[in-house]
Amino acid sequence: MKVTDEIFGELEYKYVWGRDFQVSLFGKDSTVRLSVGASKEVPCSLLQKSTFIDLSKNIENINSDVMSALFFFYKENLEEFRGCIDSDDWGEMAPEISSEQELNKLVVLENINIQDAEDKSKRVVYYFSTTFEEELGVSVIIVNGKVVEVVTDIAY
Repeated sequence: MKVTDEIFGELEYKYVWGRDFQVSLFGKDSTVRLSVGASKEVPCSLLQKSTFIDLSKNIENINSDVMSALFFFYKENLEEFRGCIDSDDWGEMAPEISSEQELNKLVVLENINIQDAEDKSKRVVYYFSTTFEEELGVSVIIVNGKVVEVVTDIAY
C-alpha cells in the first residue's frame, strides 16, 4: 500500500510507513530507510511532519552531533564491546580509533525513525548496524533537535 504525503512524499507500508531517504554521514552519501508510522490507517501525525521538517532544516548539525555522540559512546564502551568479541577480531570489529571518520568502517546507518512521541517531543532515532555490537546495533536518540542518548538495547 502506498500514500503520498505533502511533507514526506510517497510512503509505502511495509510493517511501518516509510521510504528511502538520502543522508550524508562520515563524508559519504547513502540511502537509508526513513520510517514514520506504525498505524496502517494513519501514515503520519502532525507531530511527525513537524519533526521531519525540523530534521530536514538542521540535518547537517544533527548529523554532526550524531557522529560525535556515537564516537564518544564507542570510546567509552570499547572495553565492554571487546569483552564480547574474540581478541583475534578486535582489530577488525572493535579497533582503537582516534577520529569520528574511523567509525565509517564500523557502523552503517540503517534507519531513521521519526517517532510519534506520547510526550509530544520531537523524537528521532538513528539506528546503526555495527561490527562491535552485531546483535543489537546502536541507536542514537534525538529529542527536539538534540542528541540525548546513545543505546544498544532498543529496536528502531
